[in-house]
Amino acid sequence: MWLYDPFRFIILTNLGALLLCLRFPRRKYYWVRLISLLLVNIIIILGMRYFGRKLHIDSLWLSSGTYFMQYALTFALVWISYDCHILTAFFCATVGYCLQHLTMRIVGLFIRLFSIPSSLLYLIILQLVFAALVYSISVYIFYRRNGYKRNEIVISNPVQLVISACALCVMVVIEDAMIPFVFSIEDRMILAANFVSSIIFAFLILVLEFNVLVKDEYRNELEVTKQIAAREREQYLLEKTVVDTINIKCHDLKHQLNILSGRISDEEIQKIKEAVDVYDSAYKTGNIALDVVITMKSLVCLNKKIEFTCMVDGSRLNFMHESDIYSLFGNILDNAIEAVDKVKEAEKRVIILTLKEEKGMLFLRSENYFNGNPQIVDGLPMTTKTDTAYHGFGLKSIRNVVQKYGGNLRLDIHSDTFALDIMFFDRR
Repeated sequence: MWLYDPFRFIILTNLGALLLCLRFPRRKYYWVRLISLLLVNIIIILGMRYFGRKLHIDSLWLSSGTYFMQYALTFALVWISYDCHILTAFFCATVGYCLQHLTMRIVGLFIRLFSIPSSLLYLIILQLVFAALVYSISVYIFYRRNGYKRNEIVISNPVQLVISACALCVMVVIEDAMIPFVFSIEDRMILAANFVSSIIFAFLILVLEFNVLVKDEYRNELEVTKQIAAREREQYLLEKTVVDTINIKCHDLKHQLNILSGRISDEEIQKIKEAVDVYDSAYKTGNIALDVVITMKSLVCLNKKIEFTCMVDGSRLNFMHESDIYSLFGNILDNAIEAVDKVKEAEKRVIILTLKEEKGMLFLRSENYFNGNPQIVDGLPMTTKTDTAYHGFGLKSIRNVVQKYGGNLRLDIHSDTFALDIMFFDRR
């Protein structure tokens, strides 16, 4: 048993950390590093246990020192084997140790509650079963929140990580000090209560660890959203200048064509006028920002041979800031154009945009066809682009603008049609 315990301890702690690293970039000579460090880990921990047993040393500091050494070795295993930040390795080691601790305390509680025979075979089976459950659930939660988005954990604020690691270390020392008293307790329920408190403590540390990821994820998304908003404001001003310039040039060119009448054939003049009319067909919706974005997107649709139908009254949007109007309609139409551009059937290359007021409420609807089966996460379709650093924020930006003005957003997705409905209630 004395040989099995440290092996179990080493395997479970390292396994918990390595499961979080599946998508991390590996360093050169990865397998050599990994196997070498695992062998060093086994030699050091077994050596500490052996000499402690040989010299009859069974002190609190030796026991706790073994746990802290394993913590350090797991950290080294991640940091040396994977190309990651030191805080990332620290995070993985903390989670790995905590998962091991949580698993063993659950097993201990189960044994005490149900009086499981204390044979090595029963112990191994229980540890395998509960380890599979605890690790599977934890890893699923981790990758559900973080893993599919990026290949590395980025921790910008280490304070919470340090606090949780310190709490884990304190828990280890306290529980080691309590071991002689705990196993002298004959009341099974009091003993079980001790295990329950340890399980709750370990669980809370895990929650703190994963909360670090959630906070950093939201912080990163907020920063990207701000950058995108700044770019959209710059793009709006640029496109507004472009639209104004095009309108002026088209107007001047029409006058020049009238002067050329009689010098070139009427047929040639008509062709030129038709070409000019395409660029002189700026939308006049009653809102300058909306005019700009719809005019520019309609030209994109024309170039991509997408039929664009627009029935909007821009004067109803005067309660919104110009940059928000540009962001809202720009993202709506960009998403629609991206989806329709993948549709091959000519009759389905259509985008319909309507904006109307009924009973004091403003209704905005965008409809288009699409190919494929969109993945819905947090109520929004995920981007199909491989670069997710700045993509995938279109619908989030739409939702942010809608919520800013107290509106409501609803998606209606069928087999090959996509509709986005937005309602604004209080427009003061």
